[in-house]
Amino acid sequence: MTGRGGRARAGVVALAVLLVLAGVVALVKYERRDKGTPYVPPRAGQASILLTADQAGSGLDLNTIRADDGMAFAPDGSLYVLRTDLFRVSPDRKVSRVWRAGAYATGGLAVLRDGTVAVGVRGGVLRIDTHGKASTLAGSPDPAPGKKKGKGGKGDDGTGTGGTSGTGGTRGDSGAKGAAGPAGSTDATGSTLPAGSTAFVGVARPLGTRPDGALLVQDFTAVYAVKDGTATKVLDTPVASAYLNTDTDTDAVRPTADAAGDVYFVAAADHVAGLSHRITRVTPSGASAPVPVPKRIAGLPGDPDRLTVQSLAGDGADGVYVDAVGGSGGSGSTGGLNDYIVHLHDGTARVVGHSHTAAHVLDCTLPHAVSALELPCSLPAGMAYRDGRLALDGMVHYTLEVAVS
Repeated sequence: MTGRGGRARAGVVALAVLLVLAGVVALVKYERRDKGTPYVPPRAGQASILLTADQAGSGLDLNTIRADDGMAFAPDGSLYVLRTDLFRVSPDRKVSRVWRAGAYATGGLAVLRDGTVAVGVRGGVLRIDTHGKASTLAGSPDPAPGKKKGKGGKGDDGTGTGGTSGTGGTRGDSGAKGAAGPAGSTDATGSTLPAGSTAFVGVARPLGTRPDGALLVQDFTAVYAVKDGTATKVLDTPVASAYLNTDTDTDAVRPTADAAGDVYFVAAADHVAGLSHRITRVTPSGASAPVPVPKRIAGLPGDPDRLTVQSLAGDGADGVYVDAVGGSGGSGSTGGLNDYIVHLHDGTARVVGHSHTAAHVLDCTLPHAVSALELPCSLPAGMAYRDGRLALDGMVHYTLEVAVS
């Protein structure tokens, strides 16, 4: 009897162990389903899903389809994303809210040398420190940090505690009723004024920094270099006014800057096909010229001028990454949507990413890193570059990482 009882108890224990193991496997599968695609760091030439909507959480909220107001890497590898509120994605992919926008209408962002973040708002630029405290960096932010908005506003601003994150996400009007820019609406290129003397026109948009630490800021009329309390006009109003209105979500392409301090913008406010003579580069000296594009680019079938520029990101030197798309009648030889990431530098062009889908799709599951030239997912709408990798986010339910070197 004792032997039979022992065997019975052993059988019960074994069954219990099997049930526990089955439960663990089921739980792991459930968690993976809940958290989405596991992260696999891409090697050079590969792409991976950096974040899914579940991994990003309800704050960053990738389930809401919209373009980011800005995206930039910090020196420590963190990725800052401006989606009304300011979020930080740490190198180990932890997402945290750094600052609540409250009543602010937000523009672009740039990470400064000291690790603080410049965020564009209506009328000026805020400096957000690591604790989420806001202060005025340039212009006349509306409202001023620590002040309450008028009847239409909600929540305190610039204190790190903010109001609800949904109150500051829409960009405002074109700025036609606003104050003149830091250098005025008629001042020539190279003119300077104190950076805090007057408001930027519309919502200011930080583009990046120059090697000397100057912050490049675009408003409704022009581009300025802000340093040591002075704003210097880089791109003159007559040129800028035709091309640089990015105060609404309907504009085609937002300007960007590279590590050398060059500014890039697309010389039209609508989606006109073509890469050649479409992207203008403005050097720190104020000289401007179209970015040269070869007539043929390896890995890109057909004429590059059949592509439509979607977004820009400055590289780590003096070049620019371009997201450009073509339909079935465009540069691709097959049907569907062909989306390319092209690196333009010193007259050369290299395709570093290619997506082919039947249409724009919102979700993507990659169980492992894949070739960046054979992506089965749509490319997100915005880009940021640092140290050989691109982060792409916006208009889809995921954030993509592409290792370009």
